[in-house]
Amino acid sequence: MSLDFSSLATAIGQLENSIAFAESDMAQSNDDLFEQLRNSVIQCFEFTYELSWKMLKRYLEEIRDRLIFLSSIFTESVFFAARHLFHSKKRRRPLPSEKQAEIVRRQVSVR
Repeated sequence: MSLDFSSLATAIGQLENSIAFAESDMAQSNDDLFEQLRNSVIQCFEFTYELSWKMLKRYLEEIRDRLIFLSSIFTESVFFAARHLFHSKKRRRPLPSEKQAEIVRRQVSVR
């Protein structure tokens, strides 16, 4: 799943436009216009903030799923190495072949 950041980019662009209008000479010379544009900037900021928060949440949820998968692979690898070290000290067994290591990797990825 990949995130679509186009809506966030649009919201940030709209916020920048609102700020530019609020800082314009015309807005600075007219108090009523400035107040309306200031309210527009606040509303754009709130919308952009909420959208940013939701995007960050989605991104972290996506990463979490990947990290859980990677941590399970790492845990299996550590246990495999520990088992091998224990057995090799006990019986002096040779290191596993690449074919055996590939079989273990497949078993881990299926889980």
